[in-house]
Amino acid sequence: MLPKDLTVNSLERAVLAQIEDSIRKIEHGSITLIVQDGRLIQMDVIQKVRFTAAPEKPDKGSPKHSEAKVSLSGQVAAALKGMKFGQVVLVIKDGRIVQVERTEKQRFPNLEGIYGEGI
Repeated sequence: MLPKDLTVNSLERAVLAQIEDSIRKIEHGSITLIVQDGRLIQMDVIQKVRFTAAPEKPDKGSPKHSEAKVSLSGQVAAALKGMKFGQVVLVIKDGRIVQVERTEKQRFPNLEGIYGEGI
């Protein structure tokens, strides 16, 4: 069971372990981490299946998986740090994180239009 309070500035080991486990299982795809009110609330996992002439067997002991694990905690923490609303997408190709996309959304509390209507 994961803790209820997952602030992005203090991710717990259980959460990072679950993210790392998901990355190890994906050969091609992406993981989207969704943040709301400064808390990590959801993880979406997309695994793509590539049809090639010769199917590859993932080698779980290969350096690519250990390299990803070493720098993963730092990359995820840096991407999520200070985020209130938004998402972080980890793009995975050949079992490695090749791209980190950070989309932060700003909320404007009392914003009104020209004639008083909300935006």
